[in-house]
Amino acid sequence: MIRDTIDEMYELYCAHARSMEFGVRKLIGIFSRDDKNVLLSKLYVCSCNDIKIRKNGILPEIRKVKKKIGVTRTNCKAQIRARLTEDGMYEVAKHIVQHNHTLSRKE
Repeated sequence: MIRDTIDEMYELYCAHARSMEFGVRKLIGIFSRDDKNVLLSKLYVCSCNDIKIRKNGILPEIRKVKKKIGVTRTNCKAQIRARLTEDGMYEVAKHIVQHNHTLSRKE
């Protein structure tokens, strides 16, 4: 799959996620060293993926929660990685389809 912009790639994965009934999270973006405005690669993951986003190498502070909620993250590996091609378009570089949890899809 090839798209003109990274936003179109995100919409493509979100449309797939809606059809399969799972959530999507934006995760890692890698920018060019020469031009910080050029996004080279972007990772979108299933919302059950439990990777924590670090800022400056430090995990965000854990805040006290008023009520306890169940853990919904299952370390799901389903993801899509988009990368910038030499033509300036974005292509799917990696796509893991299999989820390790039940989807909320209604049969």
